Amino acid sequence: GELGGRFDHIIGIYRDALIMLRGRVAYAHDWVSNATLATAFAALPGAGFTVEGAKPVKNTALLTTAAELRLPGGAALFAKFDGEFSHRSQMYYGSAGMRYSW
Repeated sequence: GELGGRFDHIIGIYRDALIMLRGRVAYAHDWVSNATLATAFAALPGAGFTVEGAKPVKNTALLTTAAELRLPGGAALFAKFDGEFSHRSQMYYGSAGMRYSW
């Protein structure tokens, strides 16, 4: 489950250029406490096996920030940062790029 909010704000710069700012702050809770899966092959009865994974983190804070600059003529520059923070781990990932449409 996830509970949080998303926020958008648009700022006009000049002529038809805009900056769009986006954000997300959320709390995520995972109810799965067992990372073990029991499986079997359908064609080989009795040949089952167990797969164990890393124990998932129960509570995580989620953060997203993004900005997009839309220029006249169909060009846009964008950047985005995402983070997940818990007591055992932290993950960061981001992207940036350019779009052009005509």
